[in-house]
Amino acid sequence: MRHILIATHGLLASGARSTMEFLIGNVDNVDYITAYVDGQKPINEQIEEYFAKIPQEDEVVIFTDIKGGSVNQKMIPYCLRENTFLVSGFNLAVLIEVTMTPEKLTNDFLKAKIEEAREQLCLVEIEKNNTEENDDDFLL
Repeated sequence: MRHILIATHGLLASGARSTMEFLIGNVDNVDYITAYVDGQKPINEQIEEYFAKIPQEDEVVIFTDIKGGSVNQKMIPYCLRENTFLVSGFNLAVLIEVTMTPEKLTNDFLKAKIEEAREQLCLVEIEKNNTEENDDDFLL
């Protein structure tokens, strides 16, 4: 089985999971860790509890918010675990793609999906027209 763990500073992780559920439905295999949030257990404890419940043979993909950030650094030791991958920086596209793909994950597959997700990050530029128009010009 594949498990997805989204681990971030603050509430970004819970929001990402919530949005995934809204868009694709059942995301029972997606968990999150919200680090450094008042009322939450310390991050090390949250991580230990998470991995204690995951069977050793299962795949785990960890998504963190900032490469080199404290959350990302705390996940690095868990990458020694077989079938465990760590992706730093993420967007919704890569989360959904990795969650929904049925095939076994490899480094090459994940690198390709990360590159595809990067392509979705862009500045949307709209050319401004200097002519005077009113709303009626757009109605047909």
